[in-house]
Amino acid sequence: MKQSTRIRMYREYCNHPLKKEYENKKSVIIKKNKSIDYYLGRGAIAFFWIMIPGFGVIFAACCSHEGAIIKGNGLADLGLFLLIILLGVVNLIAALYAPFSILEKINEAQEIVNRKEIDKLKEEYAQKGLYEVHDPAKESCSEYDDDIETIVCSATREYLTLPEINWCEVKGNCIHCARFWRSMGIDDPDLLPYEITKR
Repeated sequence: MKQSTRIRMYREYCNHPLKKEYENKKSVIIKKNKSIDYYLGRGAIAFFWIMIPGFGVIFAACCSHEGAIIKGNGLADLGLFLLIILLGVVNLIAALYAPFSILEKINEAQEIVNRKEIDKLKEEYAQKGLYEVHDPAKESCSEYDDDIETIVCSATREYLTLPEINWCEVKGNCIHCARFWRSMGIDDPDLLPYEITKR
């Protein structure tokens, strides 16, 4: 989809009378569809973090005078002591790594669960004239004009210089462009601390 089309459709979406109703229903789907993996994953993360001080207490007890496992009866006690250290190190690594990997897996699973119902909701509202599109501010802002066969500004259809083309092709740079914000219907000087700055 061209950026100029996305901007137009996004403005129509934002101004549509059914937008609020649609977004409320969408948020209900996301909240209600939390799978068992979501709760198990969060529980696993909590367990790893709780066990960091837990293994510290066990280690301290083993090394204390009362525990005296390191002064114990040979290989069996030494093996147990090394196992406690190994489990503590593994738990520490898991506690540091798990939040990123587990949360990523949870989010992926959640998206799959939600996608079908959200797609049905999108179809239902598309029949009523409401089309949800990706936020244009997260996309690149230059586009190819088939009529004049060159790259132009998607907001104003003006020719772009080569440095402008390079800058406008970077996704997200449109948030620094006043022409983009005006095309989105925002022309308030207070909301535009920079008229246009190519960074």
